Amino acid sequence: MTSNLKGQTVPSRECHHFGFWYKTGHPVVLCTDDKGVFATDLSQEYQLVADTFQLSKAQMWDLSYDAIDYIFAGAHTKAELKEKWNKLKPSLLSQNVEDR
Repeated sequence: MTSNLKGQTVPSRECHHFGFWYKTGHPVVLCTDDKGVFATDLSQEYQLVADTFQLSKAQMWDLSYDAIDYIFAGAHTKAELKEKWNKLKPSLLSQNVEDR
């Protein structure tokens, strides 16, 4: 989001196309462009999305979990990452969320 905001390709945070695609259920992945140019990191991008679109911790966890499907890695690596994410889930979420 930060690169779009600083590059003025969207008029405001609330008008960012993330909201449209997220609401339609289309797969979305949060990324960063150039930390040196845009002065952001992935954690800040997640916080910006959570604040802008009022997403819960569970929704944010789902975004990070679902992103694993789109990384440039083999099925074995993706499965290992998903297992690690699921082990971390209870400690990261204060609310009760069912395992996937």
